[in-house]
Amino acid sequence: MKLNKILVAAVAVVALTSACFAQTMSHGKNFYNPKPINRFPNTKSGRLVLVGDFHTHTEWGHGGLSVEDRIADAYNWGMDILAITEHGNIQGAVANTPADSKWLPKDAKHYTPMINDDGIVMPRQPMDLHKIAIPLAKKYGIIYFPGVETGIAGKEHIVAFNIPKDYKSDAYDHWLAEDPGQGEAVYYRDRFKELCSDGGFMIYVHPHYGYAREHVQWGVDNNYIRGVEVHNGSTSGQENEEWGATNGEVGWRWYGSFDYALKHNIGIYANTDAHGDKGPTFTLVLAKERTHESVMEACNELRTVGYFDNMLWGRERDVDDIISACVDVEKIKLDSNLTMVRIGNKSPMEMSVSVLDRDIVIPPYNNVLVRNETGRKNVTVTFKNVWTSEKTRLIKRY
Repeated sequence: MKLNKILVAAVAVVALTSACFAQTMSHGKNFYNPKPINRFPNTKSGRLVLVGDFHTHTEWGHGGLSVEDRIADAYNWGMDILAITEHGNIQGAVANTPADSKWLPKDAKHYTPMINDDGIVMPRQPMDLHKIAIPLAKKYGIIYFPGVETGIAGKEHIVAFNIPKDYKSDAYDHWLAEDPGQGEAVYYRDRFKELCSDGGFMIYVHPHYGYAREHVQWGVDNNYIRGVEVHNGSTSGQENEEWGATNGEVGWRWYGSFDYALKHNIGIYANTDAHGDKGPTFTLVLAKERTHESVMEACNELRTVGYFDNMLWGRERDVDDIISACVDVEKIKLDSNLTMVRIGNKSPMEMSVSVLDRDIVIPPYNNVLVRNETGRKNVTVTFKNVWTSEKTRLIKRY
């Protein structure tokens, strides 16, 4: 009898392990993430829900992590997609001045001041972080995008990704000119055109400078700026009030960015802007396949959803697609007077719902039974942490 119990337990463990392995393997051949903490099931429309971060930094720019640690961090969070977006120069640069060195750990490998024969400190020199990043990301099964962060000094910032890794921009932190002929800086319209000329994709990041100026609107109207951050892991807290963060129903955010994306038909992104270690802020990409090309196809089709602070922010078609795969509702009739409703959550996020006049929290990978004391034949579920605009939540009827 004891041996039989051991055999049954062993079979159960093997079955559970196989199920977990199959779930993670479904996102790509020869890839297994031992920490599937953010693994959503495939959508009802057959798309994969890939987890990404399109705005990060390393010690080759203004960050505190090495390229190796940045990729390892992405892997440990279960991410499928990563863009490294250093300021001003896509290749990264060696630190060169005391002002630069404040961003680097004391033992940073790439802190190398450059001084000419006359003892004058020279501008930071471009390097090539992608010699490390590209093969390392491939080894860990991460879809990697070279990127760059630029913008108008003290005002709007933009991130561009999917640009060629050998793209050569100007000197490190060379901000763009607001008007043509303004000093030596490149006119922002010329740079926008250049960044997007070979498949580059631009998003307006930490939109602390708002949307009133024509610089952003021109980029949106002319199809250069294709997305906006509705959440930025570095600058959304109360301490960033001077960056335009305001407090609302669901905490400190850039209120207005979500509805701006819906109104102007651009993508919805949530990125860490990580300079050092950062917590979970992700962009979910609804892609047909786990490939570079499918990710870009999804971005161009605006199939992106912000996933942060245990919330989803996205277009109704996309969050409905995700939730339809994650949540199932079963009506159970026990007798003529008693009906139960089972709500199952197959996602890694906690579901906060309002159903049958009750507010309920369903933990990840869990089920909740609710007594139907209302006698209703149809069940309406309001997903309180799934947003379809800045004032509306997803509602589904079963």
